[in-house]
Amino acid sequence: MMYDMQDFMPIEELLAELGERPGTKWCTDPIAGLQFYKYDKPDPLTGEPLRPRPYERLQLIRRPDNPEHGNAIEVWMRNAQHRLGHVSWELADDLAPGMDAGRDLRAYALNEGDGEAWSVRMVLVGAAVTEERQAQSVRIRQEREDSAAYWAFREGEWNTEGTRREVAQSRKARADDTIWRRDRINRLKDAVSVLAPLTDAPEALPEGHDLPPPEKGSAYTWWDQVPPSLGTKKQWRDRGRTIKAKTEPWATISYGHRYKGRVSYSLYAFEQTRKVATTASTIRSILEPLERRLAHVEDDVVVL
Repeated sequence: MMYDMQDFMPIEELLAELGERPGTKWCTDPIAGLQFYKYDKPDPLTGEPLRPRPYERLQLIRRPDNPEHGNAIEVWMRNAQHRLGHVSWELADDLAPGMDAGRDLRAYALNEGDGEAWSVRMVLVGAAVTEERQAQSVRIRQEREDSAAYWAFREGEWNTEGTRREVAQSRKARADDTIWRRDRINRLKDAVSVLAPLTDAPEALPEGHDLPPPEKGSAYTWWDQVPPSLGTKKQWRDRGRTIKAKTEPWATISYGHRYKGRVSYSLYAFEQTRKVATTASTIRSILEPLERRLAHVEDDVVVL
């Protein structure tokens, strides 16, 4: 949703612009029900769409006899000539008791909207506004202040639709390039973190690992039946060994698991494995240029 300058102007400045006293209680909310009444319909006199002007005073009318909502508050414009809509039911439940008790409540349009439902926002000012509603509006304005201010400023610079598209495309291209570079950094960092431990990775082979393996194709039903000369790919990798791709398993183990149901694993013999061939000096020769390249890419991203 795009916001107007009035929608995130410092509240004290906005109150002064409206002629209200500093410190007056306030809250903001979209006008509900725009699609059901006179909003955006042709003005009988001018033929122009009926939309409120920014800062235009709106008229609030209590309708306690509304059969659907006893706290209903209608919103009218142009000295109550044209009905715009109504205060949202949730907010009306907070404001109506104060109005009924004689506490003052005034409303002003913050923008004219875009012809669609919920597109016109208003600020409600007066003693009928509760502390909770004002605090909620403060939080909402603070949360969107940065993005609203930025886009409102940029919209002031975009004079044509072509300029808008050009700026949007340029912004997206810069963002995509930044994301790509950061992803590349992360991949390089992952590579560093994976390779670095290999410089000191010794073999950790169990006793009996080099004994002749059992008959090929053997099947086991529990781990204590598996001889030390067999292991899964992960087990051999943890022991400092690797297995060539597409190597056929030597044996299998299959058993019932309490949570996973029936599970099966492929087992490989020690004679099918080989020691990890990467030495510490080899790893260092990879890591050093990789780290230099990583630093260079990080510098490029910082510049962006």
